Amino acid sequence: MSEQARKRQENLAAILLNLHYGGEMQRSQLSKLCNIRKSSVTNLIAELLEKGLIAESVPGSIRSPILIAGGSSYAIASMVTAHEIITAVVELDGTVSREEATPLGDNTPDAVVAAIGKAVRHIVKSDPRKPAGAAISIPGAVDPSSGKVLRAVNLSDWQDVDLGSMIEEKLRLPVIVNNDYRCQLWAHAWFDREIKKADNLLYVGIGEGVACATMMHGRRIEGHSHTAGEIGHVKGGSENRRCKCGKLDCVETYCSIPAICEEVSALPNVRSKPSTAADIASLGAELPAVANVLDRLSGRLAAALAPIMAAIDPECLLIGSPSPEFSAMLCEPLQRHIRGELLGLNASTASILPAMAMRESTLRGAGGLVIEKLFKNGGLPF
Repeated sequence: MSEQARKRQENLAAILLNLHYGGEMQRSQLSKLCNIRKSSVTNLIAELLEKGLIAESVPGSIRSPILIAGGSSYAIASMVTAHEIITAVVELDGTVSREEATPLGDNTPDAVVAAIGKAVRHIVKSDPRKPAGAAISIPGAVDPSSGKVLRAVNLSDWQDVDLGSMIEEKLRLPVIVNNDYRCQLWAHAWFDREIKKADNLLYVGIGEGVACATMMHGRRIEGHSHTAGEIGHVKGGSENRRCKCGKLDCVETYCSIPAICEEVSALPNVRSKPSTAADIASLGAELPAVANVLDRLSGRLAAALAPIMAAIDPECLLIGSPSPEFSAMLCEPLQRHIRGELLGLNASTASILPAMAMRESTLRGAGGLVIEKLFKNGGLPF
């Protein structure tokens, strides 16, 4: 690529990213923010308008504000779990416009690749637009730079699976592979108008397991072995509870949704045993004893989260689960316990907010990884 072409691509990326983070703007505002001459901005916007990546709120007017348009391209997101794959179309504005579920009788790598390939081909065949790329979320340790799944104990104990290359070869599309919790964080950091103003975020997800994802100075943190945030497998108690990782008393043996359901089921006056986060939230509205269970859960989580919060000093802690109502119930007790753990440190001032449901955030976040790469590439294929 020539220097002139490289500079043009950088300027296109600057315009797309500023519109994404700042909302609609006029050409003169973009010129100042991107430090690009007005005449060049006019030419660049004409190119992006032709590609359909942006639009004028008043079509044909040179004074019209410019905004990101969602109709010309899209991202494909696949969410892999032990039992099914959800494949979705994610529009440039974060809207999930289509979902397809594929049950998995077999979750070996070959079976997962075949199922994703079939679902993606069906979407591409039925949508006249060209997808920007595909992203796959995996519940395990993932190296996103290589697309390799290092280990996923819930998926037939995958180890060193070169998933990105396997799917790219099958689909002939650029593919991103990342951890599911990092996707869930990215859904908020990339699409949420308020949250994406924050540079330092901590996300904790409570589902079949428990894990964190972190962002510092606007960058996703993966760690040396790509397992940063795996608090689900630090010590959380002393009751000799066996974890699926093979060790005893991991945090997720106390704080995962299955563990909480088991504890709530043992309470008196529970007529039907809960099996989901939504069930727990519903029971919590009826039985005060459920609040005591969630308070104990929050104390264990706070003990695991407090050192991380002291280290990164986040502006916001997001609590994710399959049920936003369940997540909301944890905000107050978790904030109280974290304040007790941090003993007056400034990190205790971080706001604690419920996140969107895990299924939605995983799909939107995976799609957001593709859209981010598209925009940083100036709207060109990557």
